[in-house]
Amino acid sequence: MTSVLGISTAVLTSVIAAVASLSGALITALLGQRIKRRNDEHLERLKAELEESQAERKAQRDYRYDAIKRLYTDLQPLLFQLSELCESAYGHTRSLARTARNGNLGTGADSWWVGNDYYLISTVYRLLVPLAVVELMHRQLTLVDLSVVAVPLKK
Repeated sequence: MTSVLGISTAVLTSVIAAVASLSGALITALLGQRIKRRNDEHLERLKAELEESQAERKAQRDYRYDAIKRLYTDLQPLLFQLSELCESAYGHTRSLARTARNGNLGTGADSWWVGNDYYLISTVYRLLVPLAVVELMHRQLTLVDLSVVAVPLKK
């Protein structure tokens, strides 16, 4: 057996191997801890970004839902009224044509215009009231965000 400084080479080799192994384990532990800390920080950043993204999507969805709900709440009654009033105006226009065909819209004694203010006022009302509802709708639309409603394109 050979010896170096009074220590056998087998023992010296074992000590060197143990120190190298211990050093490798220590370096591995330190690097592993550093990598784990970096990964944990990266994971926390990703979680924060995900939470922020989810909160932003939820806020956008809530805004969109409220805008659509308000659009339907504010405009649906006006659309119904407009439909009814346009149907009334159409019927009255047909009545005007029939009355004119019967000769009751001239300037003579049989005319419905002469001495009968009701027919003139009724005609003006029925023809102009849909425009008033359209104006009300226009005013409501300026208060509503229409970008939330997908409008299908006609082909």
